[in-house]
Amino acid sequence: MDLQPWNRFFAEVSGRYQGRSAWLGESEKAAFAEFVASVDPADRVPLLLHAYERYRTSVGNDKTVKVRSLETDCQSVLISTILATKLQPTPDQAAAMLRHSFHTCGHGCDVQAPLLLAEKAFAGIPYSMDLFDAVAAYKETLRPAGGVSATNVKAQAGWILWHDVRSISKTCWSRNLQLGIQSLEPKEAFAWQWLLRNTSAAMTGSAGKAWMKEGTKRLAGVGADRFLTRLDEWFVFPASPSKMTPAGSNMLRLLVWYAQLADAERSLPILMRIARADWADKGPIGKVMNALAWILQQKHKPEYLPEIDRICTGWAGEISEVQRLELMYFPDRAAARVAAKREGADPRMSAVLETFSLFAAQLPQAAKFAEILKAAKRKPE
Repeated sequence: MDLQPWNRFFAEVSGRYQGRSAWLGESEKAAFAEFVASVDPADRVPLLLHAYERYRTSVGNDKTVKVRSLETDCQSVLISTILATKLQPTPDQAAAMLRHSFHTCGHGCDVQAPLLLAEKAFAGIPYSMDLFDAVAAYKETLRPAGGVSATNVKAQAGWILWHDVRSISKTCWSRNLQLGIQSLEPKEAFAWQWLLRNTSAAMTGSAGKAWMKEGTKRLAGVGADRFLTRLDEWFVFPASPSKMTPAGSNMLRLLVWYAQLADAERSLPILMRIARADWADKGPIGKVMNALAWILQQKHKPEYLPEIDRICTGWAGEISEVQRLELMYFPDRAAARVAAKREGADPRMSAVLETFSLFAAQLPQAAKFAEILKAAKRKPE
């Protein structure tokens, strides 16, 4: 790639500011956009990689002299401008972008862009070992960053690394899934990887419409019958407490959602093993229980009352769908819990409690719910 056009453009910008650091305004950013648009699309990724390297070096120099340089500002804007274009990286280029990426704060869409572009480059094909190494390097780069964007991206990087057959978890229950998928012949193994790459950062119990539409397509690659057969094989839980990592929890929740797509009636006996299992830490498994609770709300199954009781006893205090499930099956407990929270509740909880009460009023148990609240003699918020 010829760097002369960029060097000339940077010299022009530097001349306007006499080389001094300055906050680049909208007019300058428009000039950067015009410059990037003039760059051949095939040269944009190489230019981006060069910008990352120069940005990393420039930031290091700034720390030495304790002054932010104009080059640092210009390289930062160049990176953002290139990432805002419709890049089409190859798998090798996507891995290189992750290795070269550098950030100083962990905020903004630039942090997530390299990971999204990597997913785009590997759409429909298995992840490579080179990609796993690059994702691990990028996650390490973001380790000191504490921004919301960086935190989310580190979690998403963990979802990718969960598929690395060289790094099977030693403690998380989801190693059952990792080992099971690893034992399959390559075609079916990739079908499962592709299935579990339809990830979601949402904290809701139900899968969104967009996820379900894509999930239906990906489930067809495995087949509903084969999917349920594999789940029956892999969903084995020890008598001792099981541990769950955030990445493993995300994969297990995906399988709960896919089980509903495959056949909710046939999958429930298998899924209820999750509720009967003993979990060492209630936190990471919470999102899975939220998904289970949502399915159980759609399917009235009194025969699973012991499992529903375990879910509600363990997670009704923190998780919305479990709270609704508790209201359906144990309205007295739900009302008592809400009444207790109302007494001396933080004002920020008022909207939450009010929403829950409105939901309760729509259910057949509404009269009993209201009666218990009244008996508790709690003043409304």
